[in-house]
Amino acid sequence: MQIPTQLTQLQAQGITHLAGLHEPVTVTLIKEYNHVYRIECQQGIFFLKMHTKDWYPPEDVETGFSVRHEQSAWSVLASHGLATPDVLLAWNTRKNPLGLPFLLTRKLPGRSLVEMLKHYQDDKLQWDELLSTTGEYLQQMHRITFRFPGYIVDNKPDGPLDDTKWQHPIWSARQRQMTALAQLQQEQSKLSQQTTKQLQILFSTLKEVLEAEYQPPRFTHGDCHAHQFYLHQNEVEKWMVSGCVDMEVASAGDSLQDLVKIAIEMVREFTGRDWWTPLFTGYGKEPNFDTFRLRLLCAGENEFQWSGTRLEVLNHLLQASNWSELFTFNRSHSMRSQRYSRF
Repeated sequence: MQIPTQLTQLQAQGITHLAGLHEPVTVTLIKEYNHVYRIECQQGIFFLKMHTKDWYPPEDVETGFSVRHEQSAWSVLASHGLATPDVLLAWNTRKNPLGLPFLLTRKLPGRSLVEMLKHYQDDKLQWDELLSTTGEYLQQMHRITFRFPGYIVDNKPDGPLDDTKWQHPIWSARQRQMTALAQLQQEQSKLSQQTTKQLQILFSTLKEVLEAEYQPPRFTHGDCHAHQFYLHQNEVEKWMVSGCVDMEVASAGDSLQDLVKIAIEMVREFTGRDWWTPLFTGYGKEPNFDTFRLRLLCAGENEFQWSGTRLEVLNHLLQASNWSELFTFNRSHSMRSQRYSRF
């Protein structure tokens, strides 16, 4: 895929004209891979997103699949009464000033959950309310069910999974087991024999242990991070989620994976602080500890970015016996003599 090194002001002007905005604009590159640009004009702040990660197939540029996918995910959420970004344009062809499919959305009100939590970290009332409000939003999202697992495109997955094609681990317990075992095989040189054996035992029954939690397939963000949720206060100063961003993995599948991804980031940002109690309270239930931890053990090394080796992180997860232990990663304690897990 040939990606422009920058979105020029002329291109941005042409795109905003398509959206009915006829004003001078300024353009700022926010991130690459995927490329996101901030476009400002008198009528507001907007974000243009192109799907530029190298795993997208070449035909994605021609079909606009990824644009349709994200737009569809927000459409499903909005149809169930959840707040979503205002999509001005979801252009799924090359016929535009950029020459590539793109999404153009209006800036969400408020700030990201992580920013808000850092701002209110000394105010327990606000801290808890921010987390419980996010938990409520997630609960509503995860109540949305589908007949089949898979990517949400045109408001639903097309049909049953095709076992001859690539699958995401959040689509089936079978695929999660296969991915976990393959990953363990690749990582053995980083692990002790004891840790490897424990994980082999756990992963050998993973499909049977998790299968029921994949049914029915539920709306799943798929690559869910705390900083992707934006919150603001309404006219009576009640916290509200204004929307969540980056729906490029949105699927029908294992919705509890969203909480796992949030947990990984929250441990990194707020280790030692109880964020899970208000989040689970808002969510309406506490997940099963053992199967939650099992999902964490399946996560890849690149997903954590915790201050420890792969062996230290996995040993920490294996040794934890409650939420406080699980979510308080202390590298100096992670290599103590192991006790067998409660699995």
